[in-house]
Amino acid sequence: MSLLPSWCPEYSPLKINPVTGLEVYCTCKKPDEGELMVGCDGCDDWFHFKCLKVPEKYRRLVAAFYCPYCQAGITGKDKDDTNKPLPKTLWKRKCRVENCYEPCAENSKYCSEEHGLQYMRNVVNQGMTGNNEKNADIVRRMLSVSEGNSSIFQNIGEDAFIDNSIPTGMDPMLHKEVIEQDSGLMELVHSQDQCNNVTMKGIQERITILDKYIEWVEDVNSKLNSSLEFENGNNDDIAGSSVKKTTSKKRKRKGGNRKIVVRKTICGYTPDVSSVPCTSEEFGQLYRDESSDETATEIKGVCTKMKCHRHNDWMSINSDQLQQEMETAESNNERLMVLIKIRKRQLNCQFYERLSKSHSQDQPTPS
Repeated sequence: MSLLPSWCPEYSPLKINPVTGLEVYCTCKKPDEGELMVGCDGCDDWFHFKCLKVPEKYRRLVAAFYCPYCQAGITGKDKDDTNKPLPKTLWKRKCRVENCYEPCAENSKYCSEEHGLQYMRNVVNQGMTGNNEKNADIVRRMLSVSEGNSSIFQNIGEDAFIDNSIPTGMDPMLHKEVIEQDSGLMELVHSQDQCNNVTMKGIQERITILDKYIEWVEDVNSKLNSSLEFENGNNDDIAGSSVKKTTSKKRKRKGGNRKIVVRKTICGYTPDVSSVPCTSEEFGQLYRDESSDETATEIKGVCTKMKCHRHNDWMSINSDQLQQEMETAESNNERLMVLIKIRKRQLNCQFYERLSKSHSQDQPTPS
């Protein structure tokens, strides 16, 4: 069974008219003669609005266009991938003003502020004259919800209005039933609380603990090298020193008999970084006391190898791992924030719909 619309001819791969030599497009396989066309995001071919049965007034409302052949899976980049759904044309939201075919501005139901005011004036005027009972009922509901506040009335339907928390006093019973007791919202809020106060807090504590331990290892290494500098009498002769060397003959004569001492940097790895085994001074003394024992590879559970292949770059690896965990938790927290916002919007809409209905039932309809 063909998925093509009844008005659409079968697909033809023809790109060049064999008689005229001109490029041809669309379902009609005719050349470009200046008629309004739209490009397909699937196959990159061009199609006439007229041939697609689409009114030209919708020209600015196309968000993503897919031709009938791409929508039927005949053409397109993913036509052979059966796991992907068939593409569909997407349209931008139209301005609420009846005869306007401009797309809505961002976070608005209208293409412009001018049309937003025009729409509201039309609704109010129709309601006041009684020509449109439906619109009159809309105005009455908006007035009841806004409780006579003009700024609230003007913002009804906008994002800022629907995102704001609803005062409990507006209708305590309805607020409790619709919003406070919603299991979906409560579960999302609980998940976000766990993410913030348990997961992310725990990761941050582990990062702080690791940073403190790394600082201790760096302090140990600094003190070990300070003692070497003292013993050698001049820190310029320590390999790896940051002090600038001079290569003059005079400098070579003065320091020619000095011994070059290699800068010491212990591995510092330990399976438990939650606490340091002792002060850096005490550890340095223990290291010097055991320096004659060439078989010793750790002190108080801390690896003291100078070149440790087993724990190579363990500080960076552990730090990167914790950073990745934090980024994952932050992404999850952002996702939960979006879901909570969406759920609150849904509940706020339900609240105002039920509130406006109850108010309209309580108020007599003008004759």
